[in-house]
Amino acid sequence: MRLKIITAILLLSVCLFSCKSVKKIPRQHRKPVIYVYSNTNNPISISLEYYGELTVTYPKIEEQWNIISDINGKIKNLKNGREYAYLYYEGIPTNNKFDLDKGFVISKDSVPKFLERKLDEIGFNYQESNDLIAYWLPELTKDKFVAIKFLFNEECDKYSRLTISPNPESEFRLMIEFINLNSKIDLKRQRMIKLDRKPYTVVEWGGINYTN
Repeated sequence: MRLKIITAILLLSVCLFSCKSVKKIPRQHRKPVIYVYSNTNNPISISLEYYGELTVTYPKIEEQWNIISDINGKIKNLKNGREYAYLYYEGIPTNNKFDLDKGFVISKDSVPKFLERKLDEIGFNYQESNDLIAYWLPELTKDKFVAIKFLFNEECDKYSRLTISPNPESEFRLMIEFINLNSKIDLKRQRMIKLDRKPYTVVEWGGINYTN
């Protein structure tokens, strides 16, 4: 009898420990990065309005990023003089609504070629495409299929807004929302939008995984 009581207490302790240890991880708006290309040596300020909780920025943003950039996208932070390939942030968004009304369903093995093709169609350069694919490929290939929806420009305002001064000649924002799937579903195919690249252009991409 005593042994049964001790066993029951141990099982209860394990259960309580496990329940306390399992926490629901907030859905994250992952790795939005901002590339800045400029054919002048003029200072540029970029303010970020984020709808949720910012968890990381690099370089660290206070009121805004103050930078200089060249035509190849090399960014110099005026605060510390360091050079960066892009500006980076992540956060936990307030808006967690995923409307899978259109997009693409791709098999696991087809994801790399699909992304290369679509990003070429959009007009990303090789650096932008390589950065996006290398970061998101492990997340996009966790299951047999993945459903991807692209958000363009003002559609990205559900997560954040950028205020850039002076105004770029061209600003292009891209976010991917996706969900991993065990089986294929039918989706209305989405129309791509092309980036109009100018001498002074700002490009942003990021994403969010709605699987869990």
